[in-house]
Amino acid sequence: MRRFFFHPESRNGDHVFLSEAESHHLIRVFRLAVGARVQLFDGTGRSYQAEVAELGERVLIRLLAAIECPQPDGPALFVHQALIRNKKMDLAVQKCTELGVSAYQGIAAARCQGGLGDVRARTKREERWQRIVEESCKQCARPYPMEIVPAITWADLCAGPSREDRELRLLFWEEEERGNLADLPSLGTFERIHLLIGPEGGLTEDEVHEARAAGYNSISLGTRILRAETAAISGVAIVQYLAGQM
Repeated sequence: MRRFFFHPESRNGDHVFLSEAESHHLIRVFRLAVGARVQLFDGTGRSYQAEVAELGERVLIRLLAAIECPQPDGPALFVHQALIRNKKMDLAVQKCTELGVSAYQGIAAARCQGGLGDVRARTKREERWQRIVEESCKQCARPYPMEIVPAITWADLCAGPSREDRELRLLFWEEEERGNLADLPSLGTFERIHLLIGPEGGLTEDEVHEARAAGYNSISLGTRILRAETAAISGVAIVQYLAGQM
């Protein structure tokens, strides 16, 4: 069954108007007709069994039944990814959504290319990530979308709130020689896990010291030097497995 996203404010009783983009996919890509059964989700944890009621520039959908989806068990996973090239960052956003990450944030580190950018560039980038999240949620039937958190600098991240009880902070660092994932306590006992991942050019010593001072434990993902997007995807998958989520 095809899945489509709608914004809650577009609902009127038992009917919903899809966006023009979603309507285009329904009509031109999937070639669905009036009466076709579809599944909708609104990003609030609900999904709906529904049917196509009327075709047009904005397709009208009739809601048939609502399904309440419980919040996933286990710790909430937050990824703080140093900014990398657009296509690589887009891939990381897509896969983190599929892997069940709760929130994703870009971080401007010393060796990032381009930095945060101006307000217009940041807004455009984060709107693109939001579209990727919505498409990925449709693909993997995820009712709670991953939150895109506005990007900040490395220094601002490390100067943020102190680590709380039942919160684990991990820094994936390619030069770490002692700490590894096998040495960690049972991850399922934490409420929140934060993963901090550096840029393509690696981290400076000052950045590592700042992260450690902010409560991050530096750990290694093995002897191989991974691309930044590979480190994010593999690190998330490993942590989700150790937390009992895979």
